[in-house]
Amino acid sequence: MRKILAIIIALTLAGNILGNVVAKIEDRIIDSEELFAEMQKYANSEMNLEQIQQKALDDLIERNLLLLYAKENEITVEDNEVEAFFINELG
Repeated sequence: MRKILAIIIALTLAGNILGNVVAKIEDRIIDSEELFAEMQKYANSEMNLEQIQQKALDDLIERNLLLLYAKENEITVEDNEVEAFFINELG
C-alpha cells in the first residue's frame, strides 16, 4: 500500500495530474489515469517507480500498436476462438 501511495505522490509531484495525455498512437490517446491504472499491476514488484512507470507505458503502447495493426489488417478473433485458446492454455 505504501508503494501505491508513493506512486500517487510521485505522479502528482511530477505534474502528471489524472487526465493528462502521456502518449498518442494514431487517434488513440493514453492518459495519465490509464497509465496509473496500468502501473498498479507492478505495485508489488521489485522495480523502482521510474521502472514501473516505463514498463506500464511500454505495455500500453504495445497493446495499442497491436490493436492498431489488427484493425488495419482486418484481423478479428471470434469469442469461441478466445475461449478455446484459454481452455488449451489454462486447462
